[in-house]
Parts: sequence; C-alpha cells; structure tokens
Amino acid sequence: MSRNDRVSIKFTDLPIESTFKVTKFLNDFLIEDWLGLDVFEEKINKYTLLEQYFFYLYGQDYYSKYRLKKWLNQTGNDRFDPELIEILYANSENFALNIEGKIRSLRRILADSKRKGKVYEKINVSFREKPLEFRFPLCFPPLLGNKSFSNKNYTDDIKHFKQYFRNLFQNMFSDEEVEHFIINSFGFKNNLYPIQLLYIEVDNITDFKNRMIELYNFYKDFYDAKKKRYQDYYAQYIENILNGKQRKKTTDVNGTVIETENFVLDKDSSESRIKYYNGLKKEHELPEITKYDFTKILYNSFPHIREGYIKKMIDNPDYKLEDYIIKTAQNIRKS
Repeated sequence: MSRNDRVSIKFTDLPIESTFKVTKFLNDFLIEDWLGLDVFEEKINKYTLLEQYFFYLYGQDYYSKYRLKKWLNQTGNDRFDPELIEILYANSENFALNIEGKIRSLRRILADSKRKGKVYEKINVSFREKPLEFRFPLCFPPLLGNKSFSNKNYTDDIKHFKQYFRNLFQNMFSDEEVEHFIINSFGFKNNLYPIQLLYIEVDNITDFKNRMIELYNFYKDFYDAKKKRYQDYYAQYIENILNGKQRKKTTDVNGTVIETENFVLDKDSSESRIKYYNGLKKEHELPEITKYDFTKILYNSFPHIREGYIKKMIDNPDYKLEDYIIKTAQNIRKS
C-alpha cells in the first residue's frame, strides 16, 4: 500500500457549496441531459478536481444499468419512448468506459495533495483532460512498382513490430492493454479508432522508463530504416523527373502497376520541372522522430504521465501542457 492509499478522500472534504453542486449535477445530467457524453465533456471542466472526483465516484453507481432500471420503474416507464430508454442505456455504458481508471487517477492526485498538506481550496483546479491528436506511423505512402514496399512486406513488418511490442511488455501489461496501447499510439492501415485517453496502470516506474526508452530506440531505428528506403526511392524518382526520364505509371484493371509511354514532365519544360520538383520534394519529406513526439503517445495512454501535469498545474495554474511535454521528454532515459 502506497502512502497515498492511506489518505482518505471524503465527501465532507468538499466545501458546503460544492456538495450542492455535486448532487445537482448528478440529478441534472440524468434528468435533463440523459447521460449524453458530449454534454458531460462540455460541462465537466467547469468543476474542480474534487467535485469531478465525486461526480465520477457516485455516477459509477447511480448511472449503472441496475440503478437506471430501478429509477425508470419508480418514475414510470410509460412516460418515456422505448427508443429514448435504449439511448439512456447506451449512454450509461459509454459513461462507464474507463471510469474506474479515471476515479483512481483523480484519487491519486487529490490524496497526494492532501498528504502534502495542501488545502482543497488551493487545489480546486478546473481541468478537462483531452487526448493529444498524434500517432507514430507504421506505414508509408505506397511506392508504385517498388516490390520492397509490397502489401506482404508491409504486413510482415507490422507483425514483427507488434510481436516485439508484446515481448517487451509481456510481464508488465496484459495482452489487451498492449493491443490498446498499439492502436492508440501507432497509425497503420485499417486503424480507424479515435485516439483516446487510456488508463493503463504502471506499478514499477523505473522498469517502465527503461522499457519505454528501449521501445523508443527500437521504433526510431524501425522508422529511420523505412524513411531512408522511402526517401532514397523518391530522390531517384525526382531526379528522373528533373532529367525528363520518368515515365508515368498507372494500374491496369487487375491492379498491376504498369509504365506508360508518356513522361511525367516534358524534357524541355525546365520551369515546369523546377516547380513540380519543389512541390514533390515538400510532399514527400518525412519528419524526424523525437522524444517530444514519443511523450505525446505516453500522455494519451498512461494516467501517471497526465497526473504529473495536473500536479504541476495545482502549484501553477498557468503551467502549459507543451512545457510539461518538453520537460518530460528530456527525462526519457535509462534509469
């Protein structure tokens, strides 16, 4: 048991005016908003961390399907359209997603502050967590006619990367957590899931840091190798265009890449070649991989990373998330 686990967070820790706000929010969110998550996310950031904690804590029970059925029976089911009731149950399930992780995360922040002697009036920061819209790429735009970038090779690369990932974290996270981390952090074909805030718990921070720097180095080597192959191909492709030697490529009805008799640009059109070259070069440039970017994917998946930012905000409400990401990135190294 950690020191923070021994700290109690009680409803009576709330100022009197906040107790009314919590009960009113719980009632209005059900009666008026029908548990609509879009409304919840719009309103939640207007409340303090301590108030949010009790919204989630009591909402977990009051908005459960069992309690909702009980409430509907007492209120009279015939007052509501059956489709509306189905929407209510669906909203209840969406509200329950990740709620235990959210409650644990808020409790750690509040307990840590209380243990350090900070009065709740001074930690009543209003804050709405949102995911950072960033993923690392696992695939690159197709290179027409280049067999080394075939679908089979691409699939093999992804399988190899995922297997490395599972091996690296097999004693730290469950298979489900590893899969969610991959989907949330890396872009690849058919990954249409939205980026979200995950609540993957970490017991050993030192071990976590060591494995994450290993992952970062592995991915960077993986990415740099793909990037070099990709950019070497396009360097040659662009050179051929500048020299008027690159023929247009297309695909036939069977999807096979074929080369046409026509050139991409006419040999004598130097002005067009330069203009086309500048646009093409910019279009196919790939960014460098940095620890700053790596920290973004950690922020999205691990609550202790996000908690670090909120704790900084408690001491300094003007502290910027970007500054926190930069500082955290600087600390990504072997322990």
